[in-house]
Amino acid sequence: MANVNEIGLSFVPRTLCLVTGVDKGMFFQLLLLGESLRRHSPGLTLHVCDFGLTAPQRAYIRRRFALLDKPPDIEVRHPWDCKARLGRYVAGISCDAVVWIDADMIVLSDIDAPLQTLCEAMIADDHALAAPDIGMSIGAQLAADPAPSYAELLQVFDPSTPYLSSGFFMCRSVGFFEVWTQQTALMNFEMLYEQNAFNLTALGSRRQVRILDRLRWNLAANELQSMKIEMSDGALAVTGPTGPALILHATSDDRPKDLLMMTTSLHVDDRRFEATVRMISRPPELLAVQREMTGQAMAAEAATLVACGVWT
Repeated sequence: MANVNEIGLSFVPRTLCLVTGVDKGMFFQLLLLGESLRRHSPGLTLHVCDFGLTAPQRAYIRRRFALLDKPPDIEVRHPWDCKARLGRYVAGISCDAVVWIDADMIVLSDIDAPLQTLCEAMIADDHALAAPDIGMSIGAQLAADPAPSYAELLQVFDPSTPYLSSGFFMCRSVGFFEVWTQQTALMNFEMLYEQNAFNLTALGSRRQVRILDRLRWNLAANELQSMKIEMSDGALAVTGPTGPALILHATSDDRPKDLLMMTTSLHVDDRRFEATVRMISRPPELLAVQREMTGQAMAAEAATLVACGVWT
């Protein structure tokens, strides 16, 4: 098992680098994520890691976002192996901190100022990593998603420690990325192996880890029942016991009940184009907002998607 006693803070404080990653199957999630950022945080540039894209998809991302090319020597069992090599993708970017956001997330409000505030707090408290918990301990999560080789590595840690999500996080440490990469390479191919490696890396330097409120930074579909959902002037507001949610995540511990793959169609000059995007299926008003945003993004991006060869 790879480990680290103290994760070094190596980035020179300057700016934030917002990053996601997709392969060819997840490409169209960028429409929904990108539209939510355009509406709420237009000042943020989204960097997109190539986890296995087609040439036309890469061409589109170069025009619309900032493409981070896949390092040629990466061997992958799953796109998670690419994600765990995030440090390789962002190595050439000078920034104060890297902010990872999963492609199946939706930004609900302007996250620029909250991200800046979070980064300042991390610097003040000497934190290398900030990530939300999932509402479960590492012991409870292992019981819910058994992973035998990961279970052996956990034996030396307190099972009551909160289990962290790698769906959203802020990292100020080159060292964390390096150890996460090493740890993931050692993991057996089993349930959530990349995220389990993420937690093992965090456990190795717990003092430098800041735990975020999941209901604000990583609101999963299965936790929406505890939130208040309102529509005002076409804008969606989701509020919970700790305040307004910033980021909604199309994930759930009951995916058949809470999620669906929604295909949206668009007709341009008598041609029909489609995009299939993972969405949260309920409540109906939330699904309607996701469909409207996807449709608007498709209409706005149609010419570029055709010009790049994504739609032919």
